[in-house]
Amino acid sequence: MGILGKIIDSTKALVGGGRKVQYTNFSAGCATEPIEGDTALLMRPQGGSFAVTGFADPKAPKLNPGESMIYSRSQEGGVMAWAIVSPDGAAEVSNGTGSIRLLPDGSVDINGVTIDLAGNLTATTVKEGITNITLTLHSHASNGAPPTPGA
Repeated sequence: MGILGKIIDSTKALVGGGRKVQYTNFSAGCATEPIEGDTALLMRPQGGSFAVTGFADPKAPKLNPGESMIYSRSQEGGVMAWAIVSPDGAAEVSNGTGSIRLLPDGSVDINGVTIDLAGNLTATTVKEGITNITLTLHSHASNGAPPTPGA
């Protein structure tokens, strides 16, 4: 049988009747630590010590049906970095400043630059002051020796 409790710190939870219990984090296949204020599912097998088998972030970001998300949080509970997989096959990793997104068609978007399956690049914005960018194949005749700078 399991009970719900509120995380107080990294080893204690508050359960029914205001009782504090010691716990260990038992998140199989996942290395995650709850923070103060999370709701935890605590299990106590056959009179042994309590173990947290899962917990819920009361401020969890809302997801669309079929999405899954893992994320890290600051001590204050703010989301710092995340990975989302979507039911359409897209996947995104971000820290709020930069992001990498695998699109459903297999192309990749890195901070606004898209690389398609053929290796073509598309930039949606260009840094201010840059007026012309041309990418071409450039080769030099070589006799097998390493290239000489400036040649």
